[in-house]
Amino acid sequence: PTAIIPDYALELTKGKFLRNAQRAQVHILPVEPYMHNLNFAETCIREVLRLYHRFMIARGVPKVLWDRCFVYCCEIRSHMALGHYDQEGECGATIIHGETADISHLVEFSFYDWVWFISPKEAKYDRMMLGRWLGPSFDVGEALTFAILTSSAEVVHRSSVLPLSVEERNSEEIKGLKVKFTEAIERRLGERAEGIVTIDDDDVFEKKMEDEKTPHFVPYEDDEMDSNPETDLLQESEEDNPVGHDKYISAKVQLQRGDTVYRGTVKRRKRDHEGKLIGFSHENPILDTAVYEVEFEDGHVEAYYANQIAEAIYATVDDEGYVYREVKEIVDHYKDGAAINPDDGFVMLRGRRVPKRTTKGWHICVEWKDGSTSWLNMKDVKESNPVLLAEYAIANKLVSEPAFRWWVPYTIKKRDRIIKAMKKRYFRKMEKFGLELPKSVKRALEIDQETGTKYWQEAIRKEVGTVLPALEVLEKGDSPPVGSTLIDFTIVFDIKMDFTRKARICARGDQTDPPSSITYASVVTRESVRLGFLLAALNGLKALSADVAGAYLNAPCAERVHTILGPEFGDNEGKTAVIRKALYGLRSAGFAWRSHCAEIMRTSLEFQQCRADQDVWMRKAVKCNGEKYWEYVFIYTDDVIVMSENPNQILSEMNKHFLLKADSIGPPT
Repeated sequence: PTAIIPDYALELTKGKFLRNAQRAQVHILPVEPYMHNLNFAETCIREVLRLYHRFMIARGVPKVLWDRCFVYCCEIRSHMALGHYDQEGECGATIIHGETADISHLVEFSFYDWVWFISPKEAKYDRMMLGRWLGPSFDVGEALTFAILTSSAEVVHRSSVLPLSVEERNSEEIKGLKVKFTEAIERRLGERAEGIVTIDDDDVFEKKMEDEKTPHFVPYEDDEMDSNPETDLLQESEEDNPVGHDKYISAKVQLQRGDTVYRGTVKRRKRDHEGKLIGFSHENPILDTAVYEVEFEDGHVEAYYANQIAEAIYATVDDEGYVYREVKEIVDHYKDGAAINPDDGFVMLRGRRVPKRTTKGWHICVEWKDGSTSWLNMKDVKESNPVLLAEYAIANKLVSEPAFRWWVPYTIKKRDRIIKAMKKRYFRKMEKFGLELPKSVKRALEIDQETGTKYWQEAIRKEVGTVLPALEVLEKGDSPPVGSTLIDFTIVFDIKMDFTRKARICARGDQTDPPSSITYASVVTRESVRLGFLLAALNGLKALSADVAGAYLNAPCAERVHTILGPEFGDNEGKTAVIRKALYGLRSAGFAWRSHCAEIMRTSLEFQQCRADQDVWMRKAVKCNGEKYWEYVFIYTDDVIVMSENPNQILSEMNKHFLLKADSIGPPT
């Protein structure tokens, strides 16, 4: 460039950077220090860097191409309407050029896509060759000219560029060409062909990207018969395997020390002077006499009984086990450049000036009951503690600010009613029962290694054993069926009320696009269930309910999908597996299970569907006294309610076709 416009940082305006710029005849033109507009620039730079890292890591782009990838990310951002109020719904390119931005050079390909490029007859290249798309050519050719990386590691510019068709992407011949292309690039570039190193956990961008890697899936309940943990633990003594009995290890708890509550971490079981464990662990926390050492944040270590730790954990979690923290008071605030100015805090609505409803740009520092402090977005504090925040705004004369003006007066006026309705809690989704919830297999195994346990390892092994029968693992060299879509697996981790670790392997249904006709599955309505209980009472019928174990895994998969198995599958890692059963996470899984279940009910059990509710099944029957009546089965996904003179017989018939959890059979609750 002819000039660089940085901020007033010394690293960019003096020293080695300045000397190199002067040597290249590039002028350094810094902006005025401490300008409020710098915050906008920092935000944009952060987002561009995050997008850049995602492309480089996800697509395995050689680090030598970092500049082209960064330019492409900047071009993408400049053609996006980012939602800033100054943009008024337009993208940056439209505002700068004064005319509607053209995105045709960005819509057909993504960075480092496989493409075919056609060269003129006079060129030294073959007529049609495989290459990698490196973005638009801004300084060469017409508007739709693109930069292409060839197998000889050269960058050429071509306007005749074609994407690979679906058949070509799945073709073994094309896959072989891709492998040869990649090998040629590696030979030419050497070390420069390597991608950027995965960012460390303490890197700022990794922290920003943690929540965006994969979609969030709601944990499911157990779908298979669980073994008795108490029976398993009796196979070895506490002295032989103390950590195998200590599910509290690594739990974060708030415990009383003197007159103050402190936050600490359960480290280990306490031993006496002879080295023996003090107390005995028990499945029931009330009967658990084990003693644990808890290390607090100030380094102090103190001993507590297991029931004290359990009481402290259950006192700070919600009904699902997620940890919450109670706010003691608000101690500070600040606003960044995204906050709107007081003059811009109104909009005209039907001829009246109405305050804008926004909290953007404001951050609140809260002090928790345990004495620690945290900076939170104002919207989160307003949602959990509106009255406390309103009182803080009045005390600090912030009511005139646009972020407070539109809601504080109303909140103060309705204070008593709001206090009763709101929960003064801030939930932390990264912990359950004080124990860390891992987000990846790697982190789960790291937690086991740090705590000296095998809880997560056993949970993963158990889930793999459940899912593996639903997969057809192909031998190396075998190709998946024609038209099959490659998708990923993700693992959702959960912790139950008894501290049992649970892993659930889910298919990435967001990576498929099945027809809408196979993505919907109805369930029985509450009204139908109520009418069923009424009919059972009038006809003197018994009612039993049951859960189907691994419901979805009983049904054949309605989509043509396959995956590459990860490290959790042990010796099968790296192999291709065709998904034959309806795995959790697939968009068609609910439909597949309902269709399979309906087929069993209709053909094998000879039930018929109710015309008013397709999930109510009926069958004519005769009582022991010769009276004719109807038997009913109500199905809600994997939950079944049977109403009959002999419901156990119907459940036994159903159990021949799909496994019912034995401990779930009983009166409806």
